Amino acid sequence: MFPNDIVQAIMLGLALAAPLAVVQWRRSVPAARAFTQCLLLVYLLGVLAVATSPLRQVTASELAWFAHSVNLVPFATVSELLARDSADQAVRQLLGNVVLFVPLGVLLPVLSARIRTVRSVAVAGLVASMSIEFLQLSLWAARLGARSLDIDDVILNTLGACLGFALWRLASGSRRMRHLPSSSSSSSRWRSSQRR
Repeated sequence: MFPNDIVQAIMLGLALAAPLAVVQWRRSVPAARAFTQCLLLVYLLGVLAVATSPLRQVTASELAWFAHSVNLVPFATVSELLARDSADQAVRQLLGNVVLFVPLGVLLPVLSARIRTVRSVAVAGLVASMSIEFLQLSLWAARLGARSLDIDDVILNTLGACLGFALWRLASGSRRMRHLPSSSSSSSRWRSSQRR
């Protein structure tokens, strides 16, 4: 079951996506593009809910825990998880951070021709992930959340965005290949032109 905060965020995204779809339809935006924009909106609100849930007044002990859980050393948390938890549990937790940003790496190049390189997608993923971390820090300062601030989350999120981009490149490349003329048809057209 999803936490209520996440369900509410998805419902809010769907509610906002409906008028966005109407506006894009009136502007004669292609249906596929409008759908992708709505999907991106719902996705971003879902990620925001995952990153901030549960949003509530936290206790003094939770605030103290957050202060001691900040990690700015790359791969320190990854190493700790692998050493402390079972392999399955550690892999699930680490993969969760990767998978969370895979849709971002797929949707961005679909929507913008400017974000169709590994570097641009990695920068977008990095900025998005760092924004989430700073949001979590702000919530901690306001005593509204106690999610950990971790550089490993940023690394794994960025890796997930790059993986999503790779999947998009693979899908778009195979689509282009299907539209290329086969070698036999090309040679047939060449022979036909020679006869003329």
